Amino acid sequence: MTEIVALLHTIAPLLRKTTLGQLCQVVFEVLAASGRITMLGLSRWTEKGGSYRTIQRLYHTLLPWNAIHWQFFRQRFLQPEGECFIDGDEGVVSKAGKETYGLDRFFSGLQQQVIILKTNLVTHAQAHAILFSTDLAQAYDHIIRLYSLRFQIEFHFRDAKQYWGLEDFMIDKATAITNAANLAFFMVNVSQALLKPFRQHQPDYSILDLKSHYRGYRYARETIKLLPQKPDAHLLAHIFAQIARLGAIHSLSQHSPTP
Repeated sequence: MTEIVALLHTIAPLLRKTTLGQLCQVVFEVLAASGRITMLGLSRWTEKGGSYRTIQRLYHTLLPWNAIHWQFFRQRFLQPEGECFIDGDEGVVSKAGKETYGLDRFFSGLQQQVIILKTNLVTHAQAHAILFSTDLAQAYDHIIRLYSLRFQIEFHFRDAKQYWGLEDFMIDKATAITNAANLAFFMVNVSQALLKPFRQHQPDYSILDLKSHYRGYRYARETIKLLPQKPDAHLLAHIFAQIARLGAIHSLSQHSPTP
């Protein structure tokens, strides 16, 4: 839990202290939860300070998600030389290949357009693809290379649906739906940030391994509460490490990081 609090410290200026604490609780619960990601489902994995009512309050609180997503991404992933390109799906080229219109109706200012003519070598059928960039200094081949990375977006949607509850929420209030959807996409980036230290020890460490780790950690916490005397720090770390590996696809060494 402490590493989650430290990770979300970058968005602390955007949220009230109480809201940030609730978000930290929910992030941990989403990581540990099995089954569907719903408010009731998350409440079953809650610890002190994360009751069902607390989760409800967070889901019905207006959150500045645009700022949250950007601040977290900028602090954790964006390199100093990072670039951002506009999605060019709205671009159309006429059959004559002379007249084009792009995203001018949405964005003001100059744009660089790269028009690609695709030809099927068997049927000789042709089609055009148009790429847009607001960076006028970029070479066309560099723009094409960066756009080729856009398929990663599809993986993000897959992860948001498969692991982080994008298809699971069962609510009908606009604010709660907005929060549930944004939380699912936020978890995509949070999980990637949390995976970094694990992949230093195990490059194949996956999201399933990460969820198994936090679920095992949650089991260990509850088990230790039942002991008449709390184990010493060395034994405690060993217990956490052993239980956190249960159910993992890619096992970690004894020197791997623990929460």
